[in-house]
Amino acid sequence: MDRDKPDTSSLKATIRLLKSGKKILMFPEGTRSPDGQLQKAEAGVGLFLAKTNAPVLPVRIYGTYEAYPRGAKFLRPSSITLVVGQKYQPDLSGAAAHGRDLYQTLADEVMSRIAGLTI
Repeated sequence: MDRDKPDTSSLKATIRLLKSGKKILMFPEGTRSPDGQLQKAEAGVGLFLAKTNAPVLPVRIYGTYEAYPRGAKFLRPSSITLVVGQKYQPDLSGAAAHGRDLYQTLADEVMSRIAGLTI
């Protein structure tokens, strides 16, 4: 999926996969971090959650910035650690926000849970 210009067919295909119970790997920030720190989530991940009510398994990867920072031409030796959180079901009942505000709220919750994952 092109993060700058997502087309309708790829959005619909992703929604179909999630609704059918398939698993999708998403990077809520949309791109690699410029400094190795977590960035704000894009609303797109929230759109998929709102449209499908799919469960979320938050995962955080440590060491990727050291191994391959933006602008690097080659990989660097580095230790990579994957931390897996608890699966959760976003609560869409009684959501006060709608549309893009709801999507951003859901995306922010995903990033909050990812930020809470530590080594």
